[in-house]
Amino acid sequence: MGISYEVTCDGICTCEGKLPECSIPPHGEGRVKLNVAIPKSGRVYLKITYKCLLESPMVPVGHVLGFDEIPLENADGRNQTALWWMNQNGCQNGIMDVTETDSRVTVKGNGFTYQYSKKNGLFESLCYGGREYLNKPMEINIWRAPTDNDMYIKQEWKRARYDKAYARSYDTFVKQTRDGVTILSRMSVSAASVSRILDIKALWTVDHSGGIEVALDVVKNEEFPELPRFGVRLFLSRELENVSYYGYGPMESYRDKHRAASHGRYCGTVMQLHEDYIRPQENGSHFDCDYVELWDKQFGLTVASKQRFSFQASLYTQEELEKKKHHFELEESGSTVLCIDYDLNGIGSNSCGPTVMEKYRFHDREFRFAFKLVPFVKG
Repeated sequence: MGISYEVTCDGICTCEGKLPECSIPPHGEGRVKLNVAIPKSGRVYLKITYKCLLESPMVPVGHVLGFDEIPLENADGRNQTALWWMNQNGCQNGIMDVTETDSRVTVKGNGFTYQYSKKNGLFESLCYGGREYLNKPMEINIWRAPTDNDMYIKQEWKRARYDKAYARSYDTFVKQTRDGVTILSRMSVSAASVSRILDIKALWTVDHSGGIEVALDVVKNEEFPELPRFGVRLFLSRELENVSYYGYGPMESYRDKHRAASHGRYCGTVMQLHEDYIRPQENGSHFDCDYVELWDKQFGLTVASKQRFSFQASLYTQEELEKKKHHFELEESGSTVLCIDYDLNGIGSNSCGPTVMEKYRFHDREFRFAFKLVPFVKG
């Protein structure tokens, strides 16, 4: 077989080449030396690709037989693009105006006005550069459209009322600091007829340039089964249809479903991220991401984090995917629905095989999810 290699740093190829021909027997071992330079900073991977050298009735010459991806250690393994977005704080002495009512906090800065709901502990309006980014208020999201492999566990999830859960804020404290405005809310996620599912302490920080950092400290009630997912759902303007991200791609990927994917910087449209299963279900998530950018001709929004996350951008809501029996019945929501996820339960094989393996189940009892939202106007 023919073997080629490439080294990438934050999705950019820094060197590539082909290995000399070598013969290794099946189940045997061999050793080849690669003289490659490893960048000092960034997420660096060595990808080795195997291609067919001999013609056969079923496999043409040059057909990709498989690949291996190996992380390479360096001095600073952080994605530098994500780090750049995280450090977009603007000037430290900008003027910000904060007003409060019984139900809302309004933060005004240079070129932006945000409205925060004291009722649910989330933003309900993000107006930046004269444009409203949100079609609906943000949501804490623990539900997903059940997959074929969720056919049994979804009954437990339904009994737990995960599909009816909503966020509620009990206390909200606002403070202006040198870095901007902080909003601290004590929240819960619950549903009618069941006890609290989650307790959350949410700390939001709006900086002078309009960036929003959030840290969600979550404690789950041990009486409940593993969660389908945990994250924040945004209903963005439909015009934000272009997507680029760094993580597993180009196909969908999950914590137990990413062997065919590899790390890189991928671009496309929201519609191209949709996996068109005949029976609509959860689809199109991307695992192990550092950032995701959505934009149109003029405006954009970036989500970046120091901790790796999953995201899903879709024209369809999870409610629509669950409700419809066939893919041709799906109706677009009118929004770009962006799910920013700390984690999702594994996909598994339980429609015809065993349940999700223990290491892929999302049963964390306490965890923190932190990320930053950065709206921008293209120059």
